[in-house]
Amino acid sequence: MNTKSRKAFMALVQGLRSINAKFGFDPITATLTFSLGLGDISHPEFTLAEIFTSLEKADRPCIVAFDEFQQITKYPEDNIEALLRSHIQHLSNVHFIFAGSERHLVTEMFLSSARPFYNSTSMMELHPISTEEYIPFVCKWFRAYERDIHEKDVLRIYGLFVSIR
Repeated sequence: MNTKSRKAFMALVQGLRSINAKFGFDPITATLTFSLGLGDISHPEFTLAEIFTSLEKADRPCIVAFDEFQQITKYPEDNIEALLRSHIQHLSNVHFIFAGSERHLVTEMFLSSARPFYNSTSMMELHPISTEEYIPFVCKWFRAYERDIHEKDVLRIYGLFVSIR
């Protein structure tokens, strides 16, 4: 690891006191897993500063994806959107993806002039993958791991999560 990468890595390790790392095992793919999660956060403003400072110092651009981003509106703190926006707006080495399934909440967060994230992003709606593409994809990967699944079962599971049009 070159010196710049090592310094960034060490800063990340030392600075992220609120991060929990977990190793596990995925029985479906028979592979080891690694995940990062937030631990006990008693002072979110310091945790955000630690995370974003570490990412900004990385020797390569970073991408942070927030899934179900609208959930921050349910946090008990009144200013969490403004706090997050105040950190994000100054970063040049970090790019963000904000995803959410509650379209009306996400839309309001980014299109209401009274909200901190107003006009700070480009909006893009992702539509479900068609069954014509999805079913062969799933079956291929099941075969790759020497597992069997019938197309009708993939379709049934797909239908549980996606309204078929």
